[in-house]
Amino acid sequence: MDKKCIKDINIEDLHIKDLAIDYADEDFVVINNLRQFPYDDEAQTYRVNCFMLIYFIEGSFQMDLNGSIFHLKKNDLLFCLPAMIIKRVKTLSPHYRIKVLGFSTGSLHQILKMDKRIWETFTYVYHNPVKTIEHKKESPFQLYRDFIQDKISHPSPCYHKEIIRHLFAAILYEIMAGLHQYAHNLPAAQIQEEPFKRADFIFRKFMEKLSADNGSHRSVAYYAEELFYTSKYLSKVVKTVSGKQASKLIDQHAIECIKFQLRHSDKSIKEIAKELNFSNLSFFAKYVKKHLGVSPTHYRNSFTQ
Repeated sequence: MDKKCIKDINIEDLHIKDLAIDYADEDFVVINNLRQFPYDDEAQTYRVNCFMLIYFIEGSFQMDLNGSIFHLKKNDLLFCLPAMIIKRVKTLSPHYRIKVLGFSTGSLHQILKMDKRIWETFTYVYHNPVKTIEHKKESPFQLYRDFIQDKISHPSPCYHKEIIRHLFAAILYEIMAGLHQYAHNLPAAQIQEEPFKRADFIFRKFMEKLSADNGSHRSVAYYAEELFYTSKYLSKVVKTVSGKQASKLIDQHAIECIKFQLRHSDKSIKEIAKELNFSNLSFFAKYVKKHLGVSPTHYRNSFTQ
């Protein structure tokens, strides 16, 4: 596969005016009745840089997911993990409708702490990205979906984004819990078989370390030392597996932690800077300005006005 022909899909790429978007912010997207997938070119291959749940309401077609062909039809739920390579192979019906629930990679890292259970589940989903949803009136998936839709349709006068964020976190954990029973019940031989190549294993350990960190370590050298590799080797592995520089992933995680602290913590900006191991307040302010385009004070105030 020619990597030069692969186009990226980020969470912001789903913020398209022509789509019937029910809710969208910098971390989440809800599209409840999509009749034309925005990435509809059968000749194009895409790399997903977010986490998407795509539910098929009507129609069917075939897709290439990480090199395997899947037949997607009504009531199927497709799990698109970050870094998944997708390509629509063949449309099997003239009309289709889908629902999309999208999480940014930053929100995914904030919600999920990468422990053994999460990686077992992701491993299972990587090889089994399609599940058929049985229609049960009182299923947790249905209840969460209806509740989220109600909150979107009738937004709270305050804390609306916080309510939506925690509902998304709840449904994500509900889904992960349901999927983990499949991963946990795999035959012992299949569980013990390492599904990743060595580079994927190293990347997994890097992401575990990164997710467990609160944003207080922002250098490749720190994580390389923690994992007993050189900075050059770790950077090469991360770039090969994810397509992104290790330093970019570290900064992305750190800035998500900083954003959370500025928005939800009562600590002073000086206290936050000290807690996150910045040498001084000036350096912290420059780091925030570089990545968010505004000062820490300006960013915090934009959520309190």
